[in-house]
Amino acid sequence: MSFASTVRLLLRHWILIGIITLLVGAGVYAVSTTRTPLYTATATQYFTVSVGDSAAELAQGSNYVQDQMASFGQLATSPAVLNPVIDDLGLTMTVKQLGRSIRITTPRNTVVMQINVANADPETAAAIANAVGSQLGNAVDTVGPKLPNGRSLVSVQSIQTALPPTVQSSPDTRRNTALGLLIGLLLAAAIVIARSRMDTRVHSPAALAEITDEPVLGTVRHAANLANRNLVVLNDADSRSAEDIRHLRSSIEQLAGGRASFALAVTSAVRDEGRSTIAANLAAALGEAGRRVVLVDGDLRRPRVAEITGTNGGSGLLTVLGDPASVGQSVQSVRNAHFDVLTAGGTSTNPTEVLASPALAALLGELRGRYEFVVVDTPAVLAVADVTALRGQVDGAVLVADASTVRRAQLNQALETADVAGLTVLGVVLNEVAERELPATTGYTGSEGRRTRQSDKGAARAARGSTAVSWDAPSA
Repeated sequence: MSFASTVRLLLRHWILIGIITLLVGAGVYAVSTTRTPLYTATATQYFTVSVGDSAAELAQGSNYVQDQMASFGQLATSPAVLNPVIDDLGLTMTVKQLGRSIRITTPRNTVVMQINVANADPETAAAIANAVGSQLGNAVDTVGPKLPNGRSLVSVQSIQTALPPTVQSSPDTRRNTALGLLIGLLLAAAIVIARSRMDTRVHSPAALAEITDEPVLGTVRHAANLANRNLVVLNDADSRSAEDIRHLRSSIEQLAGGRASFALAVTSAVRDEGRSTIAANLAAALGEAGRRVVLVDGDLRRPRVAEITGTNGGSGLLTVLGDPASVGQSVQSVRNAHFDVLTAGGTSTNPTEVLASPALAALLGELRGRYEFVVVDTPAVLAVADVTALRGQVDGAVLVADASTVRRAQLNQALETADVAGLTVLGVVLNEVAERELPATTGYTGSEGRRTRQSDKGAARAARGSTAVSWDAPSA
């Protein structure tokens, strides 16, 4: 994932990122405000050696003390120091509890020790810090090395007495909240990126280009008017969905390249990707442009064309294959449209064999002789082997991919299956694409779209009047 695509991904999910960031920040703020405020008092002690007058002796003594500062720090939080502090101040805590409230710091290459004590009461914090400093001096006198006269080699002096602090040291609500917001922001970004990488759906044309070199023949955006297998080209002609179908029609016309007849199968990787709806609307759009087109329902397991087009499903493909002479009576014209339909005519127990039969090849040849476009709706590639039985009988297949459901692995497998079977894939139609996944629209809608549609209707009326399919005469 490139930097630019990552930025686009994060911007697209800015609401989720904002919510997570605010929730984490609010949580940290709530915890900070409910914690007991602590005040930190600091007493500073200075360590020296008690012998030596020359500069060399003093330097040697200073080096010795520096080497011992870590040990003195451990001594400051030992029972030898803290037990007397507890007794002198009358504290109701154990040595371990008191030790957790003390932090000893010794700046590097110095003989200075800072005794930092945190407590809910400022006065108590200062008293403990001063008491620890005093008792540390006594402990050093007791356990430290001695001079021949019995005096301690190391002496401890207080150079800064702890005073009761006036400002709490923790919790730092502002700092903690700011840190919480930052952590929330990073966490939200990580969640969005992780979800994107784990989501293997083919959301956009860019995602499709990452897994296949097959051309994108069209993108049909997500729209409620397509959800119920609606012929939007007829029933919602000015909608963006209808314009998306017309762009697909243009791609198919370019693929046909002026051939007298062009037959294509419309399939998908898995079921319920909107394949039949796309096939029916494509046929309607081709008819709208004045093309002679027939839509054939080749799904003999779950036929949908009759339902989508509002035609009679009783007599259709299976009828004609059993009685070729009945083709003229089985082909129906769609009401208020400019294309014909050959429904499935029922279901079959051996649909793959039916689609691979010489009878179907002869029927498709008959249809090619009468129509410019033969659109065959077929089952999903990965569900059954039906569509691969059409290899050699159609010019190629259009693969419909539902951007909201199909996985990359499924689409890849479908393309590989078609390739192995020798079925030419003409390209992919990306269906149910979210608006945010599409670039700024350059399509025509509104008055411009209506003018184009009126032009299409005029062409359709002219073509229908001059080149309407007649089943009384033999095919060309």
